[in-house]
Amino acid sequence: MIIDHSCEAGIVGNDTINYTLSRTEGENADEYVITVTLGNNPNYEVTATDACFTVRKADSVPATVTANEILCDGKEKVLVTVTGETTGGELQLALGEDAETAPADGWSTSIPAATNAGIYYVWYQVCVDENHNDAAPVCVKVTIIPDYTITSVTGLSGASEIQWTKGSDEEVVFTVKISGEDNSYECFAGVKLDGRLLVRDVDYTAKKGSTIVTLSPEVLESAFEGYHTMTVLFENGDVDMVLCILGDGDNPYTGDASAFVLWTVLICLSLAGATVTILYFKKKKASDQ
Repeated sequence: MIIDHSCEAGIVGNDTINYTLSRTEGENADEYVITVTLGNNPNYEVTATDACFTVRKADSVPATVTANEILCDGKEKVLVTVTGETTGGELQLALGEDAETAPADGWSTSIPAATNAGIYYVWYQVCVDENHNDAAPVCVKVTIIPDYTITSVTGLSGASEIQWTKGSDEEVVFTVKISGEDNSYECFAGVKLDGRLLVRDVDYTAKKGSTIVTLSPEVLESAFEGYHTMTVLFENGDVDMVLCILGDGDNPYTGDASAFVLWTVLICLSLAGATVTILYFKKKKASDQ
């Protein structure tokens, strides 16, 4: 706004310029004109120029969206947790195909949910009002962890333990599945024995129904007697089990893990008792002298 006092001397003494200001009505982000209306100024020549001011949009701030930690149990679970308040609009969410491209549709205020194990991409954005700037959509990656379980094993002894006796020509067959929609076979990646990757269709075979693995007698025969770790690998998780290779009767235990532990404890206690007896005998003999 410019007020031009044409008189070279300017305002004289305590004189004032008589004028009023007004602007276009409105409170939202926009440009508003300020109008100068001159009053009666008999001793001055005054030129007034209207001006404008701009109310800029504020940035929107979404609520905090965090991924939930989820173990698949066959039940539907919400994928993210929303905390805090969204300012400048309405928080909307949608499921996307990846973490790079925001979905074109499917946006709503509902929190996405899922049942099956897998990776999910939850996108969120603020549907802004007229006084706030658009914000780029943000993606949160959520993993529903598969719960792999062994449902049936030939030679099962205890929890997830396979027993096999050397000299046997029998195959070992076990089944692995996951809760919910069982897509375990589509994610199957291999089998390891004590950290060594076995060769498919040589050391073992695998087929669908959840995931059925058959170990060949040859790979079992090549393993030493005792306990081994068998790991079934999947693209989204692993499952371990114990493999116990038994001898042909030379072992002092039947192969059951609890019996083996008990036998070991008894041997250790016997050795400890013998040591105490010898020490006591030596001490008593020394005192007799």
